[in-house]
Amino acid sequence: NINYLKGVEGMEKVKENRIVDMNMFKLYSKYLVPTMISMVMYSAYIFGDMLFVAKGVGKTGLAALNISLPIFTMFSTFALMLGVGGAVTTTILKNEGKLEESKKTFTLIMVTNLVISLSLMAFMFLNTEKLAIILGSDEAILPYSVQYIFPIIFSVPFYFVNGSMTILVRADGNPILAMTAGLIGNFTNIILDWLLVMYFDMGIFGAGLATSISTILNCCIILLHFTNLENTLKFTKNFFDIKLLFRIMRNGFGAAILEVSTGLTIFLTNRTLMDIGNADSVAIYTVLSNTSYIAKNLFSGVAQSAQPLISSYSAKKEYDNLNMITRIGLLTALTIGLITTIVMSVFGKEVITFFVSAEPNIIREGVPAVRIFYSLFGILGMNTLIMYFFQSMEKALLSLSVSFLRGILFIIIGLMILPNFFGVTGVWLTTPVAEGICFLMYYPMVKKIIHTLKNGNKNINLNLQQQ
Repeated sequence: NINYLKGVEGMEKVKENRIVDMNMFKLYSKYLVPTMISMVMYSAYIFGDMLFVAKGVGKTGLAALNISLPIFTMFSTFALMLGVGGAVTTTILKNEGKLEESKKTFTLIMVTNLVISLSLMAFMFLNTEKLAIILGSDEAILPYSVQYIFPIIFSVPFYFVNGSMTILVRADGNPILAMTAGLIGNFTNIILDWLLVMYFDMGIFGAGLATSISTILNCCIILLHFTNLENTLKFTKNFFDIKLLFRIMRNGFGAAILEVSTGLTIFLTNRTLMDIGNADSVAIYTVLSNTSYIAKNLFSGVAQSAQPLISSYSAKKEYDNLNMITRIGLLTALTIGLITTIVMSVFGKEVITFFVSAEPNIIREGVPAVRIFYSLFGILGMNTLIMYFFQSMEKALLSLSVSFLRGILFIIIGLMILPNFFGVTGVWLTTPVAEGICFLMYYPMVKKIIHTLKNGNKNINLNLQQQ
């Protein structure tokens, strides 16, 4: 009878855990689904820009667009650092009951965004041509680059505010608005691209104007969050606090480095391929970097959806829930990564043929390159979640080290060593090897942190019960 009762009790406990897991997954899905839709649409918007410029302006316009794209990386780096850092900080402060500190944090983020963006806007306005030359424009491309950059200058503050507010609004429990603003802004950009570039024949200036208008519209929609009765993002007059500003920046620095590392990886890989490969190799890598951009955005969506929940459960010391949401996030990232790996392995030839060429030599090099490059994409996804996990727990050094090692140092070392042994194949191996080593280093740390917190919390509760 005792064994029977223990068995019944065990079964009830399993059922209870399953119910908790399902409830946790539903809560996570509330953030995940709209975030993923936003990320997919953002990726489609990038391809839309390239498509209309390529069709309406030609290869010179497309080259100017590619040359100018790093300015958006610069914008995103600051917006992400302040947005992610602010979301982590405000979530923790609100769960600790420090509402006034949360108001100061939000006000600091907005003021800092405006100061940086207005300064950058003034610099770009006064040095548009110099900026285009710094980005790599030659005499043929320069006029096109200037035409594209000029209308974007006037939307820089909106881009900064929108980038940070999207993350903050999502963390404040309104992911649907963040998704809606992104969808409307992206659809508007695609429609305006067609209208201004193709119909009114405004060339690459029209593409820049379309981007500027859609950014302003996106920002205006996301600011509707202030009309939401459940909004907790409030301003305060007494906001200046240098220590709090450093806390925000420290909490968001890992995401900023991750953003910068993407552009740096592309630059370093292209240089290596030009040294040891040929134009075909560079064309193949262009396909790999652009198609992987979509998957990487999805991984960022998985991680950003988990961030407010991780920060909240950590602040409230609900470590069982913390463990569950981390596990769900990791499994979600792994699933998306495995699907990406399978799809790209099966349809690698079709992808290379569609974007580059059906020439036998390109197919011969491109198909293995796709399979190698995407081989550990599930690990890449989990590493992104791990970086955000550390960030959400305010473990800034660990978060920064993940971003720096996988996105910069291991890439540099890999490109220096692997091509010496495997030739061009060594270039394709660099990213999987970097991600694999990083996962082996940091995943045990995540498990150890959660295990330590859970056991420490149990010991505290036990002591309180005994007292």
